[in-house]
Amino acid sequence: GGPGEIDVQPGMKAELLAGQEPALRARIEGDAMLKGRLVTANGTVALIYAQMAAMADIDAQRHGILTALEAIVSEHLRPSYDVKIAGIGVIYDALNVISQHEAGLFMGIAFLAIFGLLWPFFRSGAPVAIAAGAVACALTMMRGLFGLAGHDDNMITLTLPVLIIVLGVAECVHIL
Repeated sequence: GGPGEIDVQPGMKAELLAGQEPALRARIEGDAMLKGRLVTANGTVALIYAQMAAMADIDAQRHGILTALEAIVSEHLRPSYDVKIAGIGVIYDALNVISQHEAGLFMGIAFLAIFGLLWPFFRSGAPVAIAAGAVACALTMMRGLFGLAGHDDNMITLTLPVLIIVLGVAECVHIL
């Protein structure tokens, strides 16, 4: 396939396997590297190796590629076979999905907790509102500029709001 497409093909050509299944099974069962790693001990499950092509926007493409791979596996192998998709790309994708889902919740809780704790420190609502407003404006501008630049959220970029909150609160406390 072309860029951004999934190209599915067998690791060995079917004509090469014709009539050689017993010899191939004996070779796999006799090879300690293959047995138990690429093929389960009972010989019923084999590894399906999928390699993503190198691309500049892999973070943006990864989820779609894994979703398409999951659909192909489901269509051709499930429910007859128990298939698991694993690897570092799957881990990155899961972490990105979880961090994007939970980031808004925890960021909101942290924002409320920090400015709630500043209230007794300042003994007045006005300085807390000024500090919260300044930090909220900085967060809004950062998110807007990030979106205009075409960057997606991931585990690394979701740390920037935390830095803005910490530095913004420290600066506001210093000034006020």
